[in-house]
Amino acid sequence: MKVALLGAGGYGTALLRPLTDNGHTVHLWDRNAELLAEIARRGYNPRYPYLHDFPLPETVLPTPDLVHALADAEAVVSAVSIAGLSEVYRALAEVWPGDQPLTLIGISKGITPQGQLPDELVRQAFIDRTVRYVHLAGPAFAQDLIHRAPVALVAASPHPESVAACRKLFGNPYVWVYATDDLRGIEAAAAVRTILSFVFGGIAGIGGVARSTKAFIFSRAQAEIARFGIAMGGQSETFGMDSPCAPATLGDLYLCDDPGSRNWQLGHKVAQGKGIREALGELQGVAECVTNALVVHRISEAFRERDPGWQLPWCEGVYRVCHENAEVESVMKAIQARAERLQAYKK
Repeated sequence: MKVALLGAGGYGTALLRPLTDNGHTVHLWDRNAELLAEIARRGYNPRYPYLHDFPLPETVLPTPDLVHALADAEAVVSAVSIAGLSEVYRALAEVWPGDQPLTLIGISKGITPQGQLPDELVRQAFIDRTVRYVHLAGPAFAQDLIHRAPVALVAASPHPESVAACRKLFGNPYVWVYATDDLRGIEAAAAVRTILSFVFGGIAGIGGVARSTKAFIFSRAQAEIARFGIAMGGQSETFGMDSPCAPATLGDLYLCDDPGSRNWQLGHKVAQGKGIREALGELQGVAECVTNALVVHRISEAFRERDPGWQLPWCEGVYRVCHENAEVESVMKAIQARAERLQAYKK
């Protein structure tokens, strides 16, 4: 297939590995024309060190011209961060032929300051247009894709034909692609997952936390993902242990406790005493957890108006650290005190 890949960041570049291994031709577009010129000159993406060992095949054609990138494309893959997604989708809608159906595959994790998930941004940009949107999620670090480590992803869409196209694009012996029609549940899980990654980075920054304690927090984090996903319109079956969606819920949560995550790195830096702005300035790339924690906090407040017992304690803790200057250790003690109150209530 001929594919337009929008976004030459670390993950977007890593997606070129399965796409080109599967024989597809890819026009690589990015808003940063200088980066694309460097990629074309060097034959690899110089932005991240782990990309230097990934020479791009001749079937990857960098271009700063969005119209040229979309020419004859049979599918568009969007690897743009949630912060820039609305702008890119508006630009895409302006140049994509109005009478031509579009298969659009997005990987952006998060939620906008207005509380919109990625599929809502698609509908907003393509009013009265035929867009078959697929959200592709799951536990696959860019480095692992580049090195062809076996990974599993989940293609979520109400359009079976687009899920089939997504599988054709990415599926191979080292990339397993599961299917679901629960678009909202998968997107909501991805948004909360970024927040919970901050939690595990913060725990590592404090130090001295037992593995058993981390396992306990992991189990409660999974509950928060399910609680938020269902409240946002997802299907309860999506969050079951034997669900084909498990790579994008339980599996993606497992990667929260890994220094390769920018959200983890942010939590780690803050727990070691750095201010949130200083810590953000030291990151290479975007940590979505800060905005996501604020938006999920606001959504949670609305849910609590209908159900006072509705809570996301760990997500709320990240909100307090990022937006109220609370210390990571004090947040953990507050959550522990909450658990003690619950135990006392049960007795």
